[in-house]
Amino acid sequence: MHMETFTIIPVKGGEFAPTPKGAFMYQEDWGVTINPVVIMYLIKGRDKVILVDTGCGNEERAKNYHHPLNRPADERPAIALKKHGVNVEDVDIVVNTHLHWDHCYNNDLFSKAKIYIQKKEMSFAISPLLTQARFYETHHMGLTPGWLKAYDRIVAVDGDVNLVPGMELVTLPGHPQRDTVGADSAPGDLAGFSWGGEEG
Repeated sequence: MHMETFTIIPVKGGEFAPTPKGAFMYQEDWGVTINPVVIMYLIKGRDKVILVDTGCGNEERAKNYHHPLNRPADERPAIALKKHGVNVEDVDIVVNTHLHWDHCYNNDLFSKAKIYIQKKEMSFAISPLLTQARFYETHHMGLTPGWLKAYDRIVAVDGDVNLVPGMELVTLPGHPQRDTVGADSAPGDLAGFSWGGEEG
């Protein structure tokens, strides 16, 4: 039996200004400064193109509501993917590991893609703890979350599901409450997309 193979390519979508690590790691390591990178994972299969996370909003939005962002033109999602031979309309599936603004803001760019999100994460994102409201860009801040711009294409999943032949979506505890990762269907093989490049 032929096992599907996938090529996984990390795609940089910008970099935040130097930030205390504790701002990203639940208050740990405040004395350590990091330059958090926005990462999307491009997955090319035999007949499917999958994108794990779609990155954050523009520099102005980042500065006004989050962390200053440095994103040269060639790191904007559409241009960054094109460097790997993929146009936005080529993406068949988007998987959001979670719904923080820097992981799902550009879902609407991928107009032909179905967007897979955990139901529990959607519920939490609509009304998170107030300490998480900024990361979800909720109504508490007077904002509309970026992921809602593509609401009509969302496939809400509940727990672990088969995404495509040879790839499972697996939920794990993590950042923020739970994350969705990809797992190869072969026993023992795990392709973790985890937290979009963040430690956790």
